[in-house]
Amino acid sequence: METSVKAINAEYETEVHFQKCYGVMSEIFEAHDHLQALMPSTGFKFLDLGCAPGGFSAFLLDDPRCLAGFGVTLPSNCGGFPVRV
Repeated sequence: METSVKAINAEYETEVHFQKCYGVMSEIFEAHDHLQALMPSTGFKFLDLGCAPGGFSAFLLDDPRCLAGFGVTLPSNCGGFPVRV
């Protein structure tokens, strides 16, 4: 497989994975009243281990109650997804 085809495929797979993760977080928050009972009224911070490509983190960062987020993941050259956030 050509390098450019591999790069295009990796880009596509990363975008699909990002969108799926964002969608899953959206469904969880919707199903559980946006976690109103669990979130402090003063806002929240989060740590996302294995965060790439960033769909979960992006969803949480879009929440107006989110004060900060921290993500840790493998570099893409070591087998991880590229980070989208």
